[in-house]
Amino acid sequence: MENKQTEKHKYRSLLVEQKITEAEAFDICRKYDLLSPMYNSDDIYRGGCWFCPKQCMADLYSLWKNYPQMFNELLKIEKDSHNTFKPNITLAEIAKRFENGCVPVRHKKQEKYVQVGMFDK
Repeated sequence: MENKQTEKHKYRSLLVEQKITEAEAFDICRKYDLLSPMYNSDDIYRGGCWFCPKQCMADLYSLWKNYPQMFNELLKIEKDSHNTFKPNITLAEIAKRFENGCVPVRHKKQEKYVQVGMFDK
């Protein structure tokens, strides 16, 4: 993150600031049931929190299709936010695309999901 910083763009990591390791963060997420059920799915490229805005559209589609209750929870959360979940498009608009037959294409292929650490180089 430090390498990406510029005068205009500063980056920070709450995990680093709070001295929380990635394993500890994972345990916290597990304790509060914040981990995506997609960790147990073979067709998901990326795991993580089910409400992560950095997930790709293909994983968001999988959440919408396979875990509608969680997708609906995202819809509720977005209504309380001053930002949309994804830039320039609402989750309701994304859901409408999915309902109309849009199935996002995954740009990256991976044989099996592997958790990659944010500190891995």
